[in-house]
Amino acid sequence: MASRVGIDVLEFRLMPLAEIEGLPPEVLSLNVSNAFVVRRFDRKSDKRIHVEDFAQATGCWPADKYTPSVNYTDMPRLVAQVSDESDVLEFSHRLMFNTIVGNGDMHLKACSFIYPDGRTPALSPAYDLLCTTVYIVNDDSALKLGSTRKWHELTLEDLSAVAEGASVDQKTFVNAAVKTIVRFRDGWEDCVKSPPIDERLKQSIEMQMSSCPAVRSEL
Repeated sequence: MASRVGIDVLEFRLMPLAEIEGLPPEVLSLNVSNAFVVRRFDRKSDKRIHVEDFAQATGCWPADKYTPSVNYTDMPRLVAQVSDESDVLEFSHRLMFNTIVGNGDMHLKACSFIYPDGRTPALSPAYDLLCTTVYIVNDDSALKLGSTRKWHELTLEDLSAVAEGASVDQKTFVNAAVKTIVRFRDGWEDCVKSPPIDERLKQSIEMQMSSCPAVRSEL
């Protein structure tokens, strides 16, 4: 779904465990047939590409990835300082996508900068996109978003406040989020059918869409 709404995601697929080379014995001994395989974005041929997650970029230890001292206003402000407007809008897309699906785990280590030329930072492809509310009922946002961490209180005005606090254009930031809502709505039914998804997951995401004011106002 992230790919369908236009978010930059990595190449991925389900792959038989037996066909993956170099796995340690403890993984091969697992009683599973397939693995979820994601292509690494910090490698190109035999070259390593420097990546810095937002915990590193904000001077936080890994254990503090949910720290209340950094929030979703600080993150786009940082993106705007070191990258261009397209990355700021991409961050808005991702923030709204995680809101729609109920991902309470978009913490400081779940977003990264990548340095393709070794010097210039840009947002890395998106990763760790999931629905946590299917596992943790009434899960909240990992960090504060505007005036709240509770999705059932989140409005488009909160997103506008995020943009204002980040010193980025409020209208374009909010419009990017709205586009994500519309694209998600238009692609959701096809996603549910092909391939069929777990009913509990479907219900969790649809509950999220109906209970979040920012999403509901556009649907």
